[in-house]
Parts: sequence; structure tokens; C-alpha cells
Amino acid sequence: MYNYYFPGIKGFRYLYALHDIIKRELMQVFRSSGKRTVSSVLNEMIKRVNSDARRLRLIEQDTSIHKTRIGILEKEFLEQKRNYLKVIKGLENRIEKQEDTLIKMENYIKEIVKQLKRSATKADLGGLEELVDLFNPLTSKFVTKKEVNKLILASHNKRKKQDLV
Repeated sequence: MYNYYFPGIKGFRYLYALHDIIKRELMQVFRSSGKRTVSSVLNEMIKRVNSDARRLRLIEQDTSIHKTRIGILEKEFLEQKRNYLKVIKGLENRIEKQEDTLIKMENYIKEIVKQLKRSATKADLGGLEELVDLFNPLTSKFVTKKEVNKLILASHNKRKKQDLV
């Protein structure tokens, strides 16, 4: 409103501002009516000052209420912030655990793949099955040594006869 600057004590600035306000108020009172007595002017001034004081008191009360509400909101905000930080830390920990688990699973899968590469394939098993079938005494016809000798002698005798004939 008024920005008076007087070097020295600050109180002078406020006194001069108050003087200007009172002077302005008095001018309004005297302009509004024709002739008035000093007591009526003083009464009018007192009413206006009281009215202004009441309004100022209400504004101060509203300000106080707003400060209290802001303080409560700040406390709630800080509490929610702490809670959110706790939740975020918990989530970060869970994510780290999931990452560790995922890395372990990847390593485990790699190990399984290595073992599967070392294991026999279907073709290898087919060849092995053929060999087993070949040497299976139940399904294969094996010949004893005596039988082989008899076959050789028989075959040899047939050749001799054919050579003679």
C-alpha cells in the first residue's frame, strides 16, 4: 500500500502510514455529510476502526485455520511419501529376487541343454537297437563250433566231388 522509507527506526514509517490512513478516513467522513460534530465524527471513526478490527480478526482466524490445514496436509503427505518409499523398496527387493531366480533358471536350462547334447539321439538308439537284435540269442540263430566244422567239411566234400566229376 504505502511504502515509506525513513532511515533509522522502522516505527516512523508505520506511524506516517497510519497518519495517512486516518487522514483519508476523516476526509471520507467529512465529505459524506454536511455539518457534523466532533463526537459524531469520532463515533463514526470508532465504528469503522472496530469494523476493520473485526474483519482483520476474522482474516487472522482464517489464516490460522489455513495454516493448520496446510500443516496437517504436509504431515499426511510426508507419511504417504514414507509409505510409498517403503512400498517401492519392497518392490525393488522383489524385482532383484526375481532377477536372481531368472538368472538361476537360465543357468539351469543351459546345463540341461548341455546334458541333452551329450545324451544319445534317436538315430543312435535305433543303431543300438539293431545291434542288440543282432546279438540277441533268442531271435538270432547262432551256430556252434561243431556245426561250423561240419558245414565246412560238407562244403569241402562237395567241391571235391564236383572237381572229380
